[in-house]
This record gives sequence, C-alpha cells and structure tokens, in this order.
Amino acid sequence: MSEYKIETKCVQGAYEPGNGEPRVMPIYQSTTYKYESADHLGKLFDLKVPGHMYSRISNPSLDILEKKIAELEGGVGAMFTSSGQAANLMAVLNITSSGQNIVSLSSIYGGTINLFAVTMKRMGVEVRFITPDMSDEEAEKYIDENTRLVFGETIANPALNVLDIERYAKLAHKHGLPLVVDNTFATPVLCRPFEYGADIVDESYHGVVYTKDFGKAAYITKARVQLMRDFGAIPTAISAFMINTSLETLHLRMERHCENALKVARFLESHEGVSWVNYPLLESSPDYELARKYLKKGASGVISFGVKGGRQAAVKFMDSLKLAAIVVHVADARTSVLHPASTTHRQLTDEQLIAAGITPDLVRMSVGIENADDIINDIKQALEAV
Repeated sequence: MSEYKIETKCVQGAYEPGNGEPRVMPIYQSTTYKYESADHLGKLFDLKVPGHMYSRISNPSLDILEKKIAELEGGVGAMFTSSGQAANLMAVLNITSSGQNIVSLSSIYGGTINLFAVTMKRMGVEVRFITPDMSDEEAEKYIDENTRLVFGETIANPALNVLDIERYAKLAHKHGLPLVVDNTFATPVLCRPFEYGADIVDESYHGVVYTKDFGKAAYITKARVQLMRDFGAIPTAISAFMINTSLETLHLRMERHCENALKVARFLESHEGVSWVNYPLLESSPDYELARKYLKKGASGVISFGVKGGRQAAVKFMDSLKLAAIVVHVADARTSVLHPASTTHRQLTDEQLIAAGITPDLVRMSVGIENADDIINDIKQALEAV
C-alpha cells in the first residue's frame, strides 16, 4: 500500500483478505506449526525459506501487525515486543555486546534511564549520557571505537524536548553509527524518524551473515532470530489483534489529542497559578522551531507544567482533579496526570533529574480526547483548590 496516505494505511495496511476470507485480521492462537517435510523445516531453521517455527519468535497475527507498523513508520521491517522496555533492550543488545558502549540523550524516560544505566551496566554495556544543549564537538567526546549507537526519543518523556533527528543522525553517521529513535509520543502519524535519517544495520546465526543475506532487513532479522528467540518477549495473538484495531483509528485520535493539548497548554500558560508550561508547539517553547520542522501535524497529547508552590502544590493539584486521573501511562483516550519526580523517575539522583529536564514541581499531563472545555474546567477548579 505504498501509494496510499498514512491514514489509509492505519485502516487497511498489511492485511488484504482474498475471496471469501475474513474482512478483519484473524487471531491465530496456535503455538504449533505443521510442515510437509523435514527438509522444509531444516530450511526454515537455516532461514532459507519464510515461515513460522516457534510462537516465541513469530505468529501469523503478529506478522500482519508488524507489516502494518513497518508501513506506517516507513521501515523495511518491524518486530512486535511485549513492552516498550523490551523493544529498547533488544534494539540496543542487537548490535551491542559486553565491553562496548552506547551514547544516549539524557532527556529520556526514567525507566529507560534505569534500564540503560543500571541493568545494562550489569551486562557490561556502558551508557554515556549527553545533554541536548551540548555542542556536536562536546557530544563527540563521548564516542570512541567501542561505541555502537546513538539513542534518543522523538519527544522526550516527560521533559518534552524535541529531538533534532537530522542533527544526531548526521553526528552518528559521521562515526559510522546508527541512530535509534524511540517514537512513542509522536507515533508515525506525527513523525516518521526514518525520513530524517534515523536508521540501523549489522551481523550470526548458523553462520548467517545478516548484512549479506538480508540486506536492509539485516538488523530486524537478527533481532528476531537471535534476541526474540532467546528472550521470548513476544506478545499474544489477541494483543496483536487489539493493537491492530486501535491502529485503525490512530490518526483520528492523534489529531484530537494534539488539538486538545494545544488548547490546554495555552490555557495553562495564561493561568496565574501555573509557574511555567512546556508544550513544543507553544511559541514560548525553546523547541518551537524544531517542533515546526519535525512535528508538522501536532506535538502529541502530552504537556509538562509547574504548579506555583512546588512539589506539594503539584500533588494537591493532582489530588483535586475530578475528570483527569492519576495514572502512570500516557496516550489514553482519557486525560491523566503524573508527578514524575516521585514516580516514574524517583530512582534518579538529583543530578539525573536535572539532566532529564525534570523539576520537583513538574506535572506531566496526557490530554485525552474528551471535550477540551471539560478538561480545562477540571484543571481550573483543581488549580483553585491549591
């Protein structure tokens, strides 16, 4: 469906039923696959023919979803994992071994910082954090012959820094490294990092040289037949079905998320009980020009702001909300809030919090798709209660 726009790909991408076949993507619950000969199965294990071996590696339902995601992102392939953290872990370990290092932007999700700085450190992988305000010359000092990749988030969680993808892609490529981007907040509806230089490639499985046998699909093939095979961090077939169903309306929901978030951000910016507001498409945002370049359709539904009075005032504000709920996640259809310094990023030191762009008064709000006036009125009454 390469000739169609992304909205059409959301609805009908990857799955094309034949005559008399189900109109909606089927759920293949089987964990076992049958083969016509031992020779064919041997070729399957040698990656000479396509097909499924183990449900912990692949499944027909997951395969459809993965093809759709690859179409949406503009990549050569995709691998559906059981969580975002599993995706980040395998994205790094796929081309990084003990004794090597990666360079990551410091303004990323707290769970990912912990994964990189604590868990992967125990695996022998060093993670070197750079800040968005570093010059290229300063950042390059963190790169050496053992560096394997550069990592960043399109829109940082929760600081909302916009990644200058072209800049970091150029920096990575200068040293022969790939740029790995976590596109969670933006989704391919708002930004397709591949179009700005984000990428990845590498090479061992039964003597297979991935870059030789699979070309541009080398990286994703290696991730599946090595890491997914060994870790088994694969979701269920019904999860693939539910996410595919959700993707069919992603473009509609992202439009409303972005529209509502901008209205809420402008309201917060005008309220005397708010000390600061950060939303990339506010003219006051330090990343406004980057947002206009990379996020032409919107800057997601997430806003960061500070409540006057600091940490206790922020907590009081959240406790006073009636429509919005205190939850850990973002991107729900329902408006939600969180205090990152005491929750998702509570394991970080004060220095790490500053590097991640998190202040004690920071409230992260994921604006839902409800009526914008109702969301604003809820915020207004909660601020009045502080």
